[in-house]
Amino acid sequence: MDNFIPMSSKEDLNPFAPIRKEPLESRDGTVSSRYGIQIEDNKSDSGWKEVGDVSKSYFLISNAEMREVANDITSAANMDFQLDKTFFNGKVFLESWTTADISSEVAHAKAGDALIAGLMFQNSYDGSRRAAMYGFIKRLVCSNGMIANFLFKNWRFKHTMQSEHWTEEVQKATALLEHFPERLDKFAELCSQLTVQKMKIEDLSQIRQNGLNKLPGSSWGKIVDKFLQERETNAGKYTHYDLLNACTSHFWHKKQTVSDFDWNAYCVNALVGQKYRTKSYIENMTNGEKPIDISTVPVTIPEA
Repeated sequence: MDNFIPMSSKEDLNPFAPIRKEPLESRDGTVSSRYGIQIEDNKSDSGWKEVGDVSKSYFLISNAEMREVANDITSAANMDFQLDKTFFNGKVFLESWTTADISSEVAHAKAGDALIAGLMFQNSYDGSRRAAMYGFIKRLVCSNGMIANFLFKNWRFKHTMQSEHWTEEVQKATALLEHFPERLDKFAELCSQLTVQKMKIEDLSQIRQNGLNKLPGSSWGKIVDKFLQERETNAGKYTHYDLLNACTSHFWHKKQTVSDFDWNAYCVNALVGQKYRTKSYIENMTNGEKPIDISTVPVTIPEA
């Protein structure tokens, strides 16, 4: 299984190499309660490389199995999903799939700003990320991925493909797509509002001090540089939408690290999520479903 499109700085790593779970013990033979996770590595003398340690009960599946999970779910959805990119740093695996069968459009002066639906599958060999799936959004004009965890629930897998419950697991995970069209439309609507929200220097300062105050200074500088050079809405006007795209472009297109995915979600949550939870928007929802309060949604803040 070698058909993957790398988005990692370690592109020589095969995310689908075999793995094994081995009991750990000290030099004197004392057996530990932890287990070492090893991945096949032809460059090492033993042929294996340890990439993490987990508890005996840790739900471990291989990245190859996670790829099969992605195939099962995207097939069950009866939509034309395409492999987008694959990230693997030796420990953490993330793979994105997109479909134009669910789409929406951001309204602004430049027509044709289309958004499409995406699914992200994650896994890890060091216990840092549970086997899970969540929705994200892809902006076609620039291929930016936008992780909106205040809109799309994640699904944690609890059974392997060999389990009698696997069919039920796939059905439940696939059911998350039912609300994707309406939620994508909501996201597009909120982005459309950002396109007419002019960005004054005072606004930029306020956002930095409050909404994006956790961002490392090095990242903020590159984002502002991109924001000033690549304005995409009305000529002569900088908008909040321009800043959103500068943020997501920075964290999506460079050689990525695991924390870049978290920073992406952090920025989208700060710039779009805050509009989603406003009282006026909640009152105007037509489906009667109470939206997620993003103040309760955990957003992992990586260490700078």
